[in-house]
Amino acid sequence: MNHRTTWWTVTGIAAVLVIGGSAYAWGHREQLRQQQMTTMVNVQYSGAFHQSVADMQNLRDALAACAVTNDRASFLAHLSDAAKYAYATQNDLDRLPNQNQTDRHFALYLRQVDNQVESWLRQDQGPTPAVHSQVQAMYNTSSSAVDEMNQISERVVSPGWTWTDGGQTASMASTGMSRMDEAMGAIVRQKQLAPTQTTVQQTKISRPTVAKTKAINVVAKAVNASNTQSWQASLQTKGQGAPFYTVTGRLGNDTLHAEVSAKDGRLLSLHWDRPTPTASRYDFAQAAQDAKAWLRRMGYTNVVRSNGYEIDHDARFTFQPVISGYTVYGSSIHVTVALDNGQVVGFYETGSLPPANWKMPKLNMTAGKLENKLSSSFHVQTTENVIWKDQNGSWVPAIIYDGSLQDEPYRVVLDARNGSELFVGRL
Repeated sequence: MNHRTTWWTVTGIAAVLVIGGSAYAWGHREQLRQQQMTTMVNVQYSGAFHQSVADMQNLRDALAACAVTNDRASFLAHLSDAAKYAYATQNDLDRLPNQNQTDRHFALYLRQVDNQVESWLRQDQGPTPAVHSQVQAMYNTSSSAVDEMNQISERVVSPGWTWTDGGQTASMASTGMSRMDEAMGAIVRQKQLAPTQTTVQQTKISRPTVAKTKAINVVAKAVNASNTQSWQASLQTKGQGAPFYTVTGRLGNDTLHAEVSAKDGRLLSLHWDRPTPTASRYDFAQAAQDAKAWLRRMGYTNVVRSNGYEIDHDARFTFQPVISGYTVYGSSIHVTVALDNGQVVGFYETGSLPPANWKMPKLNMTAGKLENKLSSSFHVQTTENVIWKDQNGSWVPAIIYDGSLQDEPYRVVLDARNGSELFVGRL
């Protein structure tokens, strides 16, 4: 009898342990599943919020572009961008949990922008003073909203915060958005440019028109070398600037590496690997003059120096090409001069240049007519004449206007031939 009782007792305990163990395992799996779901939902909500910040910034920039231009076609193009980003921001915020969605003022503001801009587009409305006034009001509101959203964004990225349980992240996001919403209240009761992406076309690599010996001679001229019998030139048909030659050789105990265009024989880069100078015995100002003279000898006849400094007993200079008094925007030429003997030991280009046969077109608009393309609310501070590569890949003369809109720095670039807008962006 005692044995039977003992057996039932042991069996019962084992059953309880099995059931308890199964329940624990099930509970642990359920906890992990809940944690995974929470993580997934938090990632989705965070993504929606950060996308709303990005779209709101794009809306602000599109409204700024509308506010700084007097050109009808450019104004309508920027209006279209504004409508797109106002709609996108609404959709982003709708993806947040209910307790974190903004109150009526912010939603009303976005709808007003969307509706007003769509109305202007349907009417083919140009940038009149009255319209500019409304656009500036919208811009001011959007700029304030972006500042507030950026502050919220900085707070909600810390580890351990969550959107889904009413915790710290949700509370701070809700509080911040509510504060922004209250600030908008008085404004929205009244009636109220990302740079174009250029499609890069792949072009067929042309056959080299420059012989290897010519490429070696170009490099020899750059370093005043006469003994080049052991130098090698290898044709490269892939990569930026192809086809081009890589030229390698020795100058005494030093190694030389250079690149030469196989299309026109132009020196693309130069690196003279030599011991670092231990002292600066060569005058820096003289080195600057020598660098410019060296560029002239290598075919860069019109350049202006934009920067220069000394490091490790080398003088490093940056030049910009100039065509008919206009600097080539985005193109820089870098020259390194050793300050122990004045020898050019480094050279490379950044950006691109107009083709050799490019000619300055006739400019039909005066400076006054060009500035009339700008809104009076855009306060111009500096201007620069440049050769600009437009979205079609064509080189055109242009004027860069840097200034401010409501104390925010912006840049406007106009085609100097006809005043059409080439670029508007926040600095």
